[in-house]
Amino acid sequence: MSQLKKLFIRGVLEEEGRRYLSNQGREIRAKLHFHTRRLFNDRTMNVVSASDRYEGKLIITFPNYLRLLDARRNVKDRTGKRSRKGYQLYNKFAMGHYYAIAHRLQNDFTDDVALNLRRQWQQSNP
Repeated sequence: MSQLKKLFIRGVLEEEGRRYLSNQGREIRAKLHFHTRRLFNDRTMNVVSASDRYEGKLIITFPNYLRLLDARRNVKDRTGKRSRKGYQLYNKFAMGHYYAIAHRLQNDFTDDVALNLRRQWQQSNP
């Protein structure tokens, strides 16, 4: 059962990491109209799991100035008006996905999921 829980945790973290990058990328494309693609292309996701415990780490890397854009003030929109809030490109996604990951890890490991993971694991390791 412990190997199944590790597989489940790793799967949840990988799915949520891909979803995080996808949602954040969609927002970056919609809100920022820069000529460089560095902010979009330099974001990566990696899942690291410990071999002896039920834990994993979702590591998302991105250019440092993404955080500055999130905290930026006096933003001009397309019509030239100035707004007092930033682009909301980091905190909104980080906290939203944090709670989604916590909810899935607490509630989604059912007997059906364990059975499906066991079948997948047995097929990949005959």
